Amino acid sequence: MNQPLSPEEPDEIFQAIDNEVTEKLSELTENAGLSLAKGYIGADLSSKNFSGDNLSNANLSNTNLSKSNLSGADLSGAFLYHAD
Repeated sequence: MNQPLSPEEPDEIFQAIDNEVTEKLSELTENAGLSLAKGYIGADLSSKNFSGDNLSNANLSNTNLSKSNLSGADLSGAFLYHAD
């Protein structure tokens, strides 16, 4: 994937993978053939549970993370410029 997701696409992806065994964004992203480094710029990821997930090197700039659970998430090297 060469372009960031539109603001609507993360919700569509989360709905489409409701029956997946894992709820980890890093694993779901890989299963969908997306990239944490590009795919979530400006996305609305509010109120999601990312606890314990590997979000290292993710580009979450301009992303809405309000009310999301990031406890224990690996954010090393993550780009959070203007993340909310």
